[in-house]
Amino acid sequence: MLDGVKAVHTSALHLGRRFPNYESGAEKVRMGDIFRAFEQVLDHVVESGAHLLLVAGGLFDRLHPDRETVSFVLNGLGRINRKNPQARIVICPGEEEILVKAGGETECILSIFEHLPYVHVIGCGEKVDSVDVKVEGMEVKVASCRFDRFLEKDFRAKEAPACKKSFGIFLLNCHSRKQPGVELEEGLLRERVFAPMFGRGYRCFALGRPYGFRDLSTDEYAAVFPGSVERFDLGCDRDRKYFVEYRIASADAKPAVGAVQTGVRPVEYVSVTCAPGEKDLGSLVSKAAGAGDREAVLYIVLEGETGFGRFREFLGGEVLSALREKYAIVHLDNRLVLVDEGEEYRFGALHVGSPEDEFRRYMEGEIRQAKPGSPEQALLNELLEMGLKEIGENQ
Repeated sequence: MLDGVKAVHTSALHLGRRFPNYESGAEKVRMGDIFRAFEQVLDHVVESGAHLLLVAGGLFDRLHPDRETVSFVLNGLGRINRKNPQARIVICPGEEEILVKAGGETECILSIFEHLPYVHVIGCGEKVDSVDVKVEGMEVKVASCRFDRFLEKDFRAKEAPACKKSFGIFLLNCHSRKQPGVELEEGLLRERVFAPMFGRGYRCFALGRPYGFRDLSTDEYAAVFPGSVERFDLGCDRDRKYFVEYRIASADAKPAVGAVQTGVRPVEYVSVTCAPGEKDLGSLVSKAAGAGDREAVLYIVLEGETGFGRFREFLGGEVLSALREKYAIVHLDNRLVLVDEGEEYRFGALHVGSPEDEFRRYMEGEIRQAKPGSPEQALLNELLEMGLKEIGENQ
């Protein structure tokens, strides 16, 4: 191993995440994938002899994870301590792990680590707090605060402790609780975060929030979003997954950065378009599917139009049953328009749209049933307008 300090940086682990749109057996497999990805990070920390594990938010998927998830994490972090008692774990909360109450008080699930001397939780409040560790003869300062502070006009870089003799790492989950819709534009990060904190001596920015890997490093400092270590939405997230390793040679130099790829479950994507009048949906799917892989997910996108009865037969038919024997998971992304072929009634309600579309569809149905020009209809129209505005603001 090279001389100096080695740090491993990850984010968006989302342990305890559920997949309610999957069948029960498939959901258990996907939940297991999340735990397995975390174990890959732990294995690397232990086997590489890393001195620091940095988690930039998103360790847990929600504020109150179940006992199994908490026990799994405590055992995993304890394994690092047993193998290397000098190693330290530094965590800042993500959006799901901290609740800011109306009075300003905070509730954070990461408080479960308070009794562990080798785990440090920072960045829960508006003030910049930090932890100092000494490894391999080098002093390392890890600091953090809530991302909101960098968006406020009265924030001053001097609120962060300066790194005079130590190597500075700023651990930051880039989510604003006061401005949740703020765009993580690169220029904003460089102006509001990187430049002022670099002036305070920080040479590494261990970031968290987006699920994709992004390296914003310059010749002077390292700044990396490792992304998530597992795919959470197979329909839109097809990227490779990583965590990051830093090698720190001196207190005043940029660390070397390396991305370590995780072994996510393979996915085979199949798109099937059913033309109106097509009688054998199972045959179309069977021809499009591959040879099978017991470790893989078969993700089938169904588009076009078919009869409601025929679709129901497909769901209980031999083709889908055989595919489930060939793959670890078979998941249907159903975008079909289902038609009652006897009455030509379209089961549009079986298509679930966006919150805005579903709210609009419901309210317009209520408006049609109200007496035209009545006060009730006027009130419903007003509620529709107000509701659409509120949904738009919360997206």
